[in-house]
Amino acid sequence: MDQVRGRYIGDALKQFQAEYGDTFQIYLGLLHLICVCNPEDVQHVFTHRHIYEQGDLHINQHRVVFNDALICNIGPKYKRHASIILPLFRRGKILNNYDLIIDCTDKLLDQWRSTTDNDPKHFHLNIVDQCQNLSLAIFGFIGFDYDFQTLKESNINKTNNLTQALNQVQKTEVAKPEQEKKGLYHEEVINELLLFIVARSETTGATASWFIYFMSKYRRVQALITAELRSNKYHAMGVEQIESLTYLDRIIQEILRFLRPVISTTRTLTVDDQLPGSGVQLHKDDEI
Repeated sequence: MDQVRGRYIGDALKQFQAEYGDTFQIYLGLLHLICVCNPEDVQHVFTHRHIYEQGDLHINQHRVVFNDALICNIGPKYKRHASIILPLFRRGKILNNYDLIIDCTDKLLDQWRSTTDNDPKHFHLNIVDQCQNLSLAIFGFIGFDYDFQTLKESNINKTNNLTQALNQVQKTEVAKPEQEKKGLYHEEVINELLLFIVARSETTGATASWFIYFMSKYRRVQALITAELRSNKYHAMGVEQIESLTYLDRIIQEILRFLRPVISTTRTLTVDDQLPGSGVQLHKDDEI
């Protein structure tokens, strides 16, 4: 416990891995965790969801805030939530809204430019909060066709599908057995929305903020990205052109590797199992 107190948990786990190997156990008070770092073992865990359910530790922690959202459920209830929520954020859904993403980004950049009018050399911006506001605005439109007005949008006359969905939810859905439920009822939608606000906006906003920070420190990398953008022979930057920016993609991947938004996840075993890479024997109800 003393080795973890006051430290970033990711650094502590990295030190433990270097000292004890790819599989080790830690005790945090009464909490017993088996840490799995071997890539082959990790892949095994994620591809055998029926053996490794969502971790009790994360479920209990997340329920304090998100109550009944996607990451707080297992079994049929998780599948029901996932069938509604996950398709909202698939790659195709994002690419189809490319123009919307550009429009929201331009509005934020216009706000930033306006702050430099008085003194271009000295201005203050809360980049982290504003990047989170940007990602929240984008995902609000894409996921719910809803304007959170985080970018001070004045046009609020668009159809609000989220409100319509809440009004159309039938009360009988709540009384059905879990296996028969297909949609989300009112309280579940609110919980998913809260999870969406925190998880999507904070992680995406944090990544964008770190990207801006590192570009300000590494001018050579910034110059290479600029050169790649200028090499585009088209006047407009479309989806195909974005996907061709291989150097920019590698920089983003490196930032995510170096400063990942989430350092770990937990799983709870439903039956005994053995990790294929390390050969470690695990038992039912173990928390990894």
